[in-house]
Amino acid sequence: MNSDALLISDILSLPPAKKAEIAEHVDKLKKENGLYAKKKHRRPPAGSMPGLFKMAPDFDDPIPGFEDYM
Repeated sequence: MNSDALLISDILSLPPAKKAEIAEHVDKLKKENGLYAKKKHRRPPAGSMPGLFKMAPDFDDPIPGFEDYM
């Protein structure tokens, strides 16, 4: 039996409380060694929030006080 299978067999023979301790320790080791994959932020697809934003009816009208710049 290889060492991985032996380790798994040993872990499976433990009571549930000890298995939980081992799981916590494994998580700690993974964090320390950077083994957790970073999740990529996914942008929502275009058009996935219809009706969330409304344009004012005068959106394209000139802004008062900026006539000299137009």
